[in-house]
Amino acid sequence: MYVALAKNRVLLRVWSLMSEEAKLLEGKPFQPGDRVERYTFYYHGDELYMDVYPEHVHLHGQGEELWYYYEGADVEFLVEPA
Repeated sequence: MYVALAKNRVLLRVWSLMSEEAKLLEGKPFQPGDRVERYTFYYHGDELYMDVYPEHVHLHGQGEELWYYYEGADVEFLVEPA
């Protein structure tokens, strides 16, 4: 299933990674858990991904990747929280 989000909803998702709660990691965590959500973004024709895990967020695409620790990521980054 694909969901198109308005620009402001995309910014809300990504902006949380700039908060004090998000900690940039040196590399992939030992056991990130099961992926609970995947977002695909298109930026100037490039396909970028944001994978959400219970306490981690993985940004990757075009040969680059970043891992963040974010407690409660599985709730914070859901398309529609339960």
